Amino acid sequence: MTILERNKAAAVRYRKRKKEEHDDMITRVHTLEQEKVQLNTQNQVLRRELDRLTALLREREARCVCLKGMPLSTDPRAESPVDVDLLSTPQHASMYIPQAQQLINGLSLPNGMGLKRPKM
Repeated sequence: MTILERNKAAAVRYRKRKKEEHDDMITRVHTLEQEKVQLNTQNQVLRRELDRLTALLREREARCVCLKGMPLSTDPRAESPVDVDLLSTPQHASMYIPQAQQLINGLSLPNGMGLKRPKM
């Protein structure tokens, strides 16, 4: 095989490799464009949901008696001096059990008197 033949074969291999790389890039571009469209659609849906929930929250805050006089633009939880974790169990849950049991059994009155629900 002469130098000219080897050079031609190398050029053919190079062009073939470059064409495959180009085709792979075109496929990747199409895939990324489809993913972009899907993500943009998902983004629009989530933004509409956020707007809907924000409007619902503002509507409920406006009707809430406990928040009257507070500006709606602030988060009342952010101004709270106490950090409350609603997901964890209370450390002193046992001290609340007797009070809860009183509420279940009947109305608690002063001086230890209580009303019991009639048995059915």
